[in-house]
Order: sequence, then structure tokens, then C-alpha cells
Amino acid sequence: MTTPRLLALQDADTAIDRLRARRRTLEQGTELAAVRVTADAAEARLGELRLRLDELGRDQMRFEHEIDSMTQKEQAEQTRMYDGSIVNAKELEALQHEIASIRKRRSDREDELLALMELREQLEADAAVAEREMTTRRTEAEEAAGAAEEEFARVDADLAARGAEREAIAPEIEPDVLELYEDLRRLKKGIGAAALVDGVCQACHEQLSAVELDRVKRAEGIRRCEHCRRILVV
Repeated sequence: MTTPRLLALQDADTAIDRLRARRRTLEQGTELAAVRVTADAAEARLGELRLRLDELGRDQMRFEHEIDSMTQKEQAEQTRMYDGSIVNAKELEALQHEIASIRKRRSDREDELLALMELREQLEADAAVAEREMTTRRTEAEEAAGAAEEEFARVDADLAARGAEREAIAPEIEPDVLELYEDLRRLKKGIGAAALVDGVCQACHEQLSAVELDRVKRAEGIRRCEHCRRILVV
């Protein structure tokens, strides 16, 4: 006759299976790896923005240097135009065209510089956001790593406790029942025994027929579900 202690054994085995699965997940590190990938992506994004800012910084310095050079050249040409050293009308006209050309090029470069500075300002704001994001993700990764270590220790402790519980229960069960239970667990996804509640097998959740329910209740030996063939504990 099946014993209620079989359900206690099944409960311990189910917990052990669940803990072992969780331990495998922790060993594989997939959850922690996903958090780290997110943190790495945030850091890469920040790195790209910083490289772009460095490039814009160099461009800005180059533009400013070119504008300064053109300003100095214009001033020099203006001095030549008014110092009396040029008396030829055509040469004077050419100088005026050169000064106008310098002003036009400088104006164009100043417009480019302004656009560049606006872009740099936006990128600096984006970089500040990206840095906060990276810091947050790195903190999450560190916390996840610490939590994983703690959970690993808890799982090992729970496995040891559940294993000891199983070792204490197994000898209390009839050998033939225990042997069948172990065989069924291998065949039935870890569930070899289940309670019968209000005529329903708690493993497959099927209702036993009235005839079968009466037979099961009267049976003296091992009781089994007519649907899933697991051991029933009434």
C-alpha cells in the first residue's frame, strides 16, 4: 500500500530537480552575461560619443585657426591697401577682390564653426546621458554578479538540506513502491507520485471515472492513475 511519505519524497525530489536546474543556469552565467552585454553596449556607446567629440574638438581648433589666419591676412591686406604702397589701379582692384574673397571664406568658415559647435553641444549632452547610463548598467552588472554568488551559495545549501531530507524519507517507503516511483520519475518528467484529491490526479489533473475511483480506494497494493499511470496517494 502506498504511503503518504511518498508525497514527501516527491516534494523533496521536485525541489531538488528545481534547485539543480537553477544551479545549472547560474553555472552557465547566461543571466549575468546578459546584464554585462547591456553594460558593455552602454560603455561602447559612450566611447563612440567621446571619439566623435574628440574629432569635433580637433575640427573646431582647425576652424578657429583658419579664421584667425584669414582675419590676420585681411588686416594685412587692408594695411597694404591704405598705406600708399599700391598706386596701380588694377593692382588695387585685385587687392579689393582678394579682401572680399577672404571675408567670404571667413564668413563661410564661421558658419561651419557655429554649426560644429552646436553639434558638439548636442553630443556633449548625449555623452552625459550615455555616461549616466553606463554607470547605471555597470552598477547593475556588479550587483548581479554579487547576487549570483549569494544565490549560488543558497542553492547549494538548499540542495544539501533537501538531499538530507530525501535520504531520511526514502528508507521509510516500501522497496517495491520506491523502485516503481524511481522508474516513473525517469519516464514522467520527474513526477512519479501524486495525491488524489476529489477524484482528480494532481499530476495529470485528470478526473478518474467513478468505477476507477472506487477501485483505487479499495485497492490494497500500489494505486495508480488510469490516465498517466503515476502512483496515487489517497
